[in-house]
Amino acid sequence: MTEELKPYKILVEQNPEDRKQLRKRSSQVPPEEITTKEFRTFLEKLRLTLKESESDLEEGFISVGLAAPQVGIRKRVFLALDNNSEEVITYINPKLKLLGQVRDIRAEYCLSIPGESGEVARHKRIQITYMDHEGREQKKKFSGFNARLIQHEFDHLEGILFIDRLKTN
Repeated sequence: MTEELKPYKILVEQNPEDRKQLRKRSSQVPPEEITTKEFRTFLEKLRLTLKESESDLEEGFISVGLAAPQVGIRKRVFLALDNNSEEVITYINPKLKLLGQVRDIRAEYCLSIPGESGEVARHKRIQITYMDHEGREQKKKFSGFNARLIQHEFDHLEGILFIDRLKTN
């Protein structure tokens, strides 16, 4: 008999206990853990949480990313929608390289800071090296929305929220 998967609770910055968790740096996932049943279940629950989080959003908005720290799990893992393929990609133990000096400023939102948004400057181009959900190393370059989203989710792994990067002028 299989247990029904339930989504995780998303931590919110407005709750002092949640805030402490959101501000902690995450730990690397040991490579041998990636193929375990427990880790695969964790990834399934993270995907379910991302999908079901859309019901809490304003009409016209979709959930495009979720990091493990946002559900209280301090692992270096996040999910992000690839805007080109429309596929949700799993990033495990990512390493981020910012490419060039060009940045743009756009509004950002976060499931952990409901009802708030703010203008954030991000690099327009990035390169990311990571393990996929099968434990294979991947390296990709992204620009535009995809680059912004990956930087936002990567920040969660470092204990940084978009409100820490708000453009002030």
